Parts: sequence; C-alpha cells; structure tokens
Amino acid sequence: MAELTIHGARGSLPVSGADVSRFGGHTTSMSASLFDGSVLVVDTGTGVTAVHGGASEYHLVFTHYHLDHLIGLPFFDPLYDPDVMLTFYGFPWGDLGVEEAISGPYAEPWFPISIADTPSQKRFVDLSGEEFSIGEIGISVARLRHPQDVTAYRLDGPQASVTIATDYEADGIDHRLVELARDADVLVHDSQYTPEDYADHEGWGHSTWVDAVEVAAAAGVDQLILTSHAPNRTDAQIDAYVTQARERFEATDAAYEGLTVPL
Repeated sequence: MAELTIHGARGSLPVSGADVSRFGGHTTSMSASLFDGSVLVVDTGTGVTAVHGGASEYHLVFTHYHLDHLIGLPFFDPLYDPDVMLTFYGFPWGDLGVEEAISGPYAEPWFPISIADTPSQKRFVDLSGEEFSIGEIGISVARLRHPQDVTAYRLDGPQASVTIATDYEADGIDHRLVELARDADVLVHDSQYTPEDYADHEGWGHSTWVDAVEVAAAAGVDQLILTSHAPNRTDAQIDAYVTQARERFEATDAAYEGLTVPL
C-alpha cells in the first residue's frame, strides 16, 4: 500500500527542544515509495535526511527554492551514490531552471562540493504545464502567492489524493487552491501563523489555520493536515490551534514527523 510520509513539518528553520519534540523540528520534506521501486520526494528540507538509501531512482519535486526547503539536499545520502538516478522537478524562477535554482546555495565558499560534482546520476525537469505524472502518481499543480512564487501539488495515487500547499499567503480564499484540492482525501496546508500573528507578518508569504480550514471546507476535502509550523510554536500551542480549527473543520490534524497518509 502506497503511503506519503511527512519527515519535516517546521517552517523557516529547524528547531529542537523538549517543547517541540512531539511535532518535530525538521523543515519540510515528504516521501512516498512507488510501485516500481522508485521514491517520490517533495522538498528537501532537513527532514529529507530521514529518507534513507536503498532505491535506485528518486524523483525530487520542489514547491519552491527557499533555503528551508533545500537545506537538507546536500545531506541526502542517495546524492552520493553513483548507482542512483535522481530526477529533479520544479518550475523555473526567472532565468533560473531547477538545476540552477537548487545548486545556487551549494558552491564554494558556502559548501565544499557542488551538486553537479556529487557522484549520483542526475536529470532536471523544468516544469511548465499543469499536469504530469511520476510512476503511478498523477500530479496537478497550481501556482500560488509567496515571495519568489510557490507551487502547490495534487498527488492522485491508486488509493487516495493528497494536495500539498506548504508555503503560501492566502489573502482570502484562493480559488486556484480550492479547485486543485477539490474532493481530495487529504489537504496538507500551511498554517505558520495564528490570526493574531498574521497582523505583524502580512506579505511574508504564509497562511493561518483559519485560511486552511476555509480552503478545506470550500474544497470538500476529507482531512486537513496543518503544516509549516512556526519555529517558535510549541507542541502545546499547536495543540491549542488544532482544537480551535476542529470547531470549524472537525477532521483537522497537525503534521508531525512520521505521519503517514494513504496515497
């Protein structure tokens, strides 16, 4: 049975400590093992270090290129295996394709080896359309509001559909996301801010749990999973706004490291 596993649910920067241990401190990364033996990875935040080697092919799909979604890439073990094929997918940003965008932070003097010089075999796919597929997973996209842009992905698997919108600023209900998530089994949605926080962070590119429940209800999804937890958000604080969210959308949970959903 295919499953999507969340390996990191923290936004902006990784954190540690007893008061964040239940939901975890790793930044965004998710993965699913496909029927052909390959592995689909969404974003390479620090959580990607939990995706261990063993497959001969990995498909790495990027929502955007901010550092908290890239910082785990040079510590991803398959990158250093010459027998592994890595295919990278992402939308260009300006004149930068996915290859240039993910490689930028990893060059001298900021990192001892470039992505290009690592031993793995590599392919780079610059996305341009609204639909593509990886193995048995059909993938649809919506471009959303975030500094330097962001892509939300809908993964339609053999058992279930999961829509992933990790980092974006709602500014009211975004009907592009509502249509992307329409009747999905699961919506994984940015909830970095509380409504009180948002007043001081307008334009920073993130949503609140209120935005998330509004999209979930409008799209008719079965389950809402709140993610991109603020780095200063404790487990108790996350519990508190999940309780509030459930008053508006009962099937609400918060993402944590190791959470799996059918795909």
